[in-house]
Amino acid sequence: MLSPREQQKWINKEIPFDTISIERLDRVRALGTLTRQERKVYCLSVDDGLTQKDIAEYLGITQGVVSATFNRARKKLDAYNTSKGNTPDDIVWALWKIFMRDYELPDLLDVEIEFVIRGLFADLLPFINWFYSIGELCRYILRYYLFDEDNIKQDIEKYLSTATQEEQEHFKNYYGEQAPIIQSVYVRLCMEVKRKEANRLQDSHKAIDGVYTAVEKIAKRLNLSVEECLKQRLYPYLAEKRNKRLKEFYRYYTGKKLHE
Repeated sequence: MLSPREQQKWINKEIPFDTISIERLDRVRALGTLTRQERKVYCLSVDDGLTQKDIAEYLGITQGVVSATFNRARKKLDAYNTSKGNTPDDIVWALWKIFMRDYELPDLLDVEIEFVIRGLFADLLPFINWFYSIGELCRYILRYYLFDEDNIKQDIEKYLSTATQEEQEHFKNYYGEQAPIIQSVYVRLCMEVKRKEANRLQDSHKAIDGVYTAVEKIAKRLNLSVEECLKQRLYPYLAEKRNKRLKEFYRYYTGKKLHE
């Protein structure tokens, strides 16, 4: 039996009954990875829309316990959703949704991807212009990083075998001393650009324009200029967030704190 809410979802959106049933079964399996208390806290928050204060009062626990329990439950569900036999594209998309929600990825993967992107800094803007959005570019890099690591050497050799003298010199000057993963992501992006050019696609500023428009809307609500919004709000927030993750990464792999 479907719940009234699930029945209404089926009726309103004309989603096939089998699809709803499969989704329900998958949800039951996912929730089965949680402890009893984690299930209670998660369902009261997500399904019933209760606040942490309401949940704490209802279950007779503190708000701190509610917060910690909810975060633990969400991480378990994230792990389930990224390991249930999905395709590489499904996994990348699931990870991207986690990143857009938390601004970080499981197992400090966001720090590793940031390392790769920083290594591409000299060519990042031209690459961005060949993708519909910055998110699309990040997902492209993430997919390669996760699933094509075995192709690093052959991708570099393939690119250099057909690259012009100018392209080879650029690779040597900017990427010759970089880590192999950065070298391979660079050449893969170069090959992707050439593939798009061969299909008569053109670069554009859609990705950058999209970011500017988003920042412009935020700035307007805060009664700030775009430049002020970037300097006073966005940059400090991003710097604080990324520095925190870098410290966590360092501590995780060294067991030591990273001093200022």
